[in-house]
Amino acid sequence: MFIFDDGFWPSPSSSPYGGPSRRRRGLSHAVDLEFDFVWNLLLRLGVRRDDVEDAVNDVFLLLHEHLESYDKTRPRRPWIFAFVFRVASEYRRKQARSSKDGPLQQHASEAPSPEREVLANESLRLVQASLDALDMNKRAVFVLHELEDMAAPEIALALDVPVNTVYSRLRLARAEFDAHLKRLRLTGLPAPNHGKEAK
Repeated sequence: MFIFDDGFWPSPSSSPYGGPSRRRRGLSHAVDLEFDFVWNLLLRLGVRRDDVEDAVNDVFLLLHEHLESYDKTRPRRPWIFAFVFRVASEYRRKQARSSKDGPLQQHASEAPSPEREVLANESLRLVQASLDALDMNKRAVFVLHELEDMAAPEIALALDVPVNTVYSRLRLARAEFDAHLKRLRLTGLPAPNHGKEAK
């Protein structure tokens, strides 16, 4: 469990929040510490790799705007995740509105980059597709617990829900994830429709 140190959290000086320069230094320290955490979570919550850099920027802008509201006695990552979840949820809503096929099919039909062809082996793609099948609330709990090893009370804090709700969502998410993964292992992933809409 990590707590913001004094180098992150601005202490009072000439202003209630230690002045703009102190706050900027604190935010820069947060970026250094948590950039990979934020980047990987956004990908796991369904943000496309081509869009993740902008989404990371959005998260850290929100952190900057709300920095003074952070309670430094609380763990850092659940607080950060609340903003990651907000940005990822808004991204998924926009994707769903802008694509008649919805975000899942759009994600599956992306033309793979050379990097993705190397890294995204069959097992990884099956896991990603199974994550995509979960709604955002269950996906968030599943990702935090199973992939980030975050305890249920920390997840409850991050999502502002009761701990029992976390356990309920986790149970449902595990069941849905396992069922979808088993189904895909039997049927295989749908073939991408590259060029289908080309005139």
